[in-house]
Order: sequence, then structure tokens, then C-alpha cells
Amino acid sequence: MPQDREREPARAANRDQQPGKDTFRQSILSALLRTIHYGGPLSRANLSKQLGLSKSALAGIISELTQAGLVREFAEPQLTGAGRPAHVVSPASSIVALAIALDSDVIRIGAIGFDGHIFDSRSIPTANGRPPKVIAAIKTEVERLSQAIPEDLRIIGAGIAVPGQIDPRSGQVLGASRLGWGEIDLAGPLTEALGIPVWIENNARIVAGYEHRSGHGAGVSDLLYIFSSFGGIGGGLIVNNQLVRGATGLAGELGHMRISENDNSDFGGKTGTLEALVRRDELESEFQQGLVNDHELGELILRSESPSVARIAEHQLRTLGVALGNLANTLNPELIILGGFLGSLFQRFPEHLLDSFTQIALRHIAVDTRFASAPDASVGLLDGAADLVFSRLVSSPGSFVD
Repeated sequence: MPQDREREPARAANRDQQPGKDTFRQSILSALLRTIHYGGPLSRANLSKQLGLSKSALAGIISELTQAGLVREFAEPQLTGAGRPAHVVSPASSIVALAIALDSDVIRIGAIGFDGHIFDSRSIPTANGRPPKVIAAIKTEVERLSQAIPEDLRIIGAGIAVPGQIDPRSGQVLGASRLGWGEIDLAGPLTEALGIPVWIENNARIVAGYEHRSGHGAGVSDLLYIFSSFGGIGGGLIVNNQLVRGATGLAGELGHMRISENDNSDFGGKTGTLEALVRRDELESEFQQGLVNDHELGELILRSESPSVARIAEHQLRTLGVALGNLANTLNPELIILGGFLGSLFQRFPEHLLDSFTQIALRHIAVDTRFASAPDASVGLLDGAADLVFSRLVSSPGSFVD
């Protein structure tokens, strides 16, 4: 199990609460880790410039983080072939987060290094949906994963992506209709089962954060991400480079936005909503392929020449365009990213969404709003789940420095 290989960081955390703590030192440790974790490895010279530190001060910080096992340093030859090799500082791959993504049909589990290296990635069926069975299945698979990865890795925590409403402060699932869950404590039992800290977050917000850091939205300050999969439709909002969580952490439930007097219900029981009118299962039924994953459904959409599929696509994309036009008038995003099956529909039939969107969005908003398609959210889910762990390490490295 992970706790057998984890170096215990908690004892050092008490020291951080003592009066007279060196807050400047902690901020520099955090700044260095944030720079190389999100920006990639850098030479000492570039780090010195970016952090505004002298060579001797930087050397001390690097030494401290190296001894704690959080970074590694290696020599990289100069491109010109002349002069001394550059000393490059990188996040340590031996620091690992477990990334776990739940869905109604499958549980994805990965072991991801602080430097982004994926040591293991696997999927298992969702075990009848009930929380105790899901937790037991995760525990069993994590034990198997732990035996498959190198023994010297240090697993420091787990991040969980859940298709539902989450209170990230308490670790409570407030509702996950596609999993058949009501209000349950997920983080607590998983922490006990795995023996490591566990953090949970809504899956759409997790992927929105990934897209903003590393995907289509890298460098974009204001964007809207739409997530669509087995669990329905959700979303994530990035405003002024910040993920919007709302007063209680529930912002982004875009699928429950009412846009019609239609009596169809969404997975939360609300009628006339975006999620009620734009449904993945309607496309699955048309293809008559049984249960397919997002990638397989996307391939079917892109290859389809069926008039009935085209009619469903037009209806769903025009409905989506109305919702996005209203959201654009409210939020004025630079970019709207369409994930899951909606991304595939947009790739195949972009004209329907764009026509509907421009009818609703104000002219000067519509012309400045870009769209991107990101049908495969699997990478973003695992990367984002791992970042629930690494973001805390970056923010509070003192808890991991002996």
C-alpha cells in the first residue's frame, strides 16, 4: 500500500504553525516549485532571473529541496557545445500522486510523477455504483498498482475526479446522480482505505483547470469549458486566470441551466435544461452500438453519414448554441472549449452551433469568441486529479521539508 513507501511529512507540518516561522523562505520554496512544476525544468541561471535570487541564495534553496526529495538537478550541455553544462532543476519524478477519475461505467486510476511522468494508468469497471464497493475496488486496484511501480516512489496523496456536486472543503459528495449517489463522505473513507491524504473535486472543474494550464486554453485569461460524458453536462469557468468556484464550491453546473419549457428532465430532475435536451444516450441509441466510450462515440460521429444522426446533431448543437450565447453575453470569454461528445459533434457539424451562437450572442462578443474542440478528456481528468495533490505540495512545501 502507498503508506508503506511514503515518507511521513506530517511531523514537519507542526513546525510551520510555530510563531516566528520563516514565511519568506516558505514563499521562495513555493515559488521555485510552482515555476518548474507548471513551467517545466529550468537552468539555475533562468531560475535566478525569474525568482530574483542571488546565485548563493538559489543554491541554498535548491539544496534544501533536493535533500527533501522534491527536486532533482542534472547537467545539460550547452547548445553551442562550448562552455560549462547548464545546471537544470526539475521536479522529482519520484514524488507521485494517485489520480482517480470516477464515471458511471469506469474508474480510471493513474500514478503520476511530480514532473508529469505517468508511471501507470489503468481502468476498472465501476463496481455496481455503491460507494462501499467503489471504495473497495479502488483500494484493491491501488494495491495492485503499487506493486507494479518502482519501489522507491513516494506517493504523497490522491486526487479524485467525481461527476457530481462536490464540497471540496469537506470532501463531501453532495450529489452524483449518474453514480446513483446522494450526499456521502468520500474523502474520509478513501483516506482511511488508502492510507494517504485524499482530495476530491468535480470532474468538469478539474478538466477546465487542466485546459487552462496545459491545453487549448494555455495563455488565455478568460475561458468557458463544457464537459459532456456519461455523467451529463457540466462546466468550468476561468475568469481573469482564476477558476471560479463560487461561494460554496459549486459554480459551473452549466448543464442544469434552464433554456426551454420542454418537460424532459436532466439527471438532477430539472426540466427544460441544457442537459435534458442535449443527451449522449440519444446519439448512442441512434448508432445501435451498445455502450461505447467517449473516444468510440466520437469516431462514430466523425464517420457518420446518417441523415438521422445529422438531425440529432443539428438539434443538439443549436440548443447548445443558445446556452453558450447567453453565457457569452454574461461572461465574455475569449475561448469556449467543448469537451466529450459535444466536441466531436462540433468537429463534424460546426455550422449549426456557430449559427445559433451568433444569433444569441451580442455582435461584438460573438466576433471575439473562439471555439476549440477537446473530445478526449481522459488526459485532463488524470492530470487534473493529480494536480489536486501537487498544487497543495507547491503551496505548502514546508510540510514536506525535514
